Amino acid sequence: MVDPVCTADGQTYEKAAISRWLETRRVSPVTNSRLTDLTLTPNRPLRSLIEDYLNRQPERERKAQDQQALVAKVDLLAKDREAAEGKTQSRNNITPLFRSPVQLLR
Repeated sequence: MVDPVCTADGQTYEKAAISRWLETRRVSPVTNSRLTDLTLTPNRPLRSLIEDYLNRQPERERKAQDQQALVAKVDLLAKDREAAEGKTQSRNNITPLFRSPVQLLR
């Protein structure tokens, strides 16, 4: 959850998700009761808690960056391999060097 908002019935949702829901429905996804007021109010206390939690998780950011770097290296290796074979293959036809970049992080 990135942008929590409250509906008139007091429930909290991700803003993008509840906005899509309300485009076609006028009831609460949780209670199924009619929403007479479609105003979405930012849930600032929850947003602050989420931001604090994410800020205390620097290893998650580092792992994500490491994974992106590994994917880029795999792409380069695949291109080098294609060039060495002298032909262009689709990405789906390349035999993987390993199952997934995440396995290398373990």
